[in-house]
Amino acid sequence: MLELLVWAFWSVFGAYSIWYFSQAETLQPVSIYDLTLTWELHKLQTGCNASRLNCLFAKNGEIVGFDCECGYRFLQKRILTQKANEYASRSIFADVLRARSSSQELGIHYSCIKEI
Repeated sequence: MLELLVWAFWSVFGAYSIWYFSQAETLQPVSIYDLTLTWELHKLQTGCNASRLNCLFAKNGEIVGFDCECGYRFLQKRILTQKANEYASRSIFADVLRARSSSQELGIHYSCIKEI
């Protein structure tokens, strides 16, 4: 009986490990230019008439997504075993806050920033 429990435990642990390393996701920082491109692509594909974003989502001081006025929510995710994008992993959050006019030049107008 004990041997059966040990085999069951290791089987469940193995299955969980395979899932964890192949399917589990984490949030990936996104650059302000990629954010603008993604929002413009969303507007083009869905016919969204939104003129601004409701919120930008941030994690650890880096932008990871946005919430559109139409209700569309975008979060940049990657699989845990996938290599992080070095360009996007640089912290640009402070630059966006300091240079709000430059983000508005790109067409991004937002009302709040939420920490995830």
